Amino acid sequence: MKKTIRLTAFLATAFLAQPLDAWADNATLHIGWVYAMANAPALIADKKGFYAEQGLKVDVKSFGDGPVLQQALAAGDLDVAYIG
Repeated sequence: MKKTIRLTAFLATAFLAQPLDAWADNATLHIGWVYAMANAPALIADKKGFYAEQGLKVDVKSFGDGPVLQQALAAGDLDVAYIG
């Protein structure tokens, strides 16, 4: 139950951060995360199929450090940045 609540809150934030017309049917949510154990839930949720269970198409990308991830977010390559 806690996993579902956390994942729902995380994804709700991601969707609310974007204009509604940006989320057309079958749109892919691009999630970037810094490669660190503290941020592993983003990857685990993908590997265990939690995003798919919610009907989401997700592309999860790992980054070596925060500044590079922030550059990708600023460039519009990501919808969500998951940094611990």
